[in-house]
Amino acid sequence: QAGEEFAALSSAEGVDADFKIRHGEPLTQILEEIEELSPDLVITGAKALTAWGRFRSANVPMRLKRKLSGRTSIISIEPAVGGTDV
Repeated sequence: QAGEEFAALSSAEGVDADFKIRHGEPLTQILEEIEELSPDLVITGAKALTAWGRFRSANVPMRLKRKLSGRTSIISIEPAVGGTDV
């Protein structure tokens, strides 16, 4: 159902996109999807973290950048200052 909602929202905005919902450890699932699709660009959402949060977090966008360095371009979209999580 969530995939259908995202598809409806993107379609309403004129965005042609495919959505897939996968279950499991996020980094593993994203890497498997990248392996299957071989995209030129990956765009991820990110949370605003404190310095301590970045230190102890399993920050998926940062880990993804390290794993894919030089193979695929990655853009992480962070919330605006004072905004909510993406």
